[in-house]
Amino acid sequence: MSRYAIFSSVIFLEYLLPILYDEQLFDIPIYTYKSELHRKNRSFDLKNYKAFFNIVELSFGKFSELKNSIRLSDNTTAIFLDWNKEFLDETANFFSVYVQPALLPMYRGYGAITEQFLRGVSVSGITFYLPSDITDAGDILYQKEIRIDFEDYPEDFIRKVCGEVLSTIKTIDLSKCKRFSQRQELSFSLGRIRKRDAIIDFRTDALSVYNHIRGFSRPFFGAFCYYEGERIVIWRGKPERWQGVYGEPGEILKITDDGTEVACGNGTVILTEMENSVDIKKSFVFNKYANVFETLEIKIS
Repeated sequence: MSRYAIFSSVIFLEYLLPILYDEQLFDIPIYTYKSELHRKNRSFDLKNYKAFFNIVELSFGKFSELKNSIRLSDNTTAIFLDWNKEFLDETANFFSVYVQPALLPMYRGYGAITEQFLRGVSVSGITFYLPSDITDAGDILYQKEIRIDFEDYPEDFIRKVCGEVLSTIKTIDLSKCKRFSQRQELSFSLGRIRKRDAIIDFRTDALSVYNHIRGFSRPFFGAFCYYEGERIVIWRGKPERWQGVYGEPGEILKITDDGTEVACGNGTVILTEMENSVDIKKSFVFNKYANVFETLEIKIS
């Protein structure tokens, strides 16, 4: 196997490190961000793996500012997974490959996983590509399709992506791959996902609501709605009735052991996992009494 190093956010390391551990690939250097830079809603602890892996925690910055903490030989291939896309500069002395959890040139930029779930993408993939002056526009070294099944959530997709990262570094020398230019006419770029983008609009159809819940679910910050002024995070759900009008959008129709059935603009969904501290009652309407779509920025800023 070629010599590799991995730069990854802790979000991806949560799924990647167990795979590397099972394969006993303890000699791969791991770089991540310091704990204070991790998202606050993540509880993954690197301590359990530091006894086995050489894990270096870095401050946020460019390579030239941090190079004294990064000791890689010039024959190393560095894999950047969910990493700052402006990190590298001309002082880097190793071969660098970025990974995008999508089939480039589509879904460039940040938030590619959430965006694909929101759009209901079934055939996604992984792209290994070279850094460039334009975000995610560098030459492609290797791609592979990854299916997003209907019941998959981002956690499931990330596990598949991490599995393909492992498979690739075990079987392919990326530094020797033929390079292919991206087709610019197929490209589009994404802006950063903001927390307020996660509010659920029950006025859409059941499938759209389901995809929205999936797209913002773990390891991200969770889709949400309001109940009597309280912010309710919805982690999981499923479509129940695909078409038809069964009540006002957001109206709670039924509460059972399976979850809370809610009317959508067309069809219904069942909310199967919620994070809340209030007693939810039938016939109440989510988002009804707080003009959330007008005041959202103030409420959660």
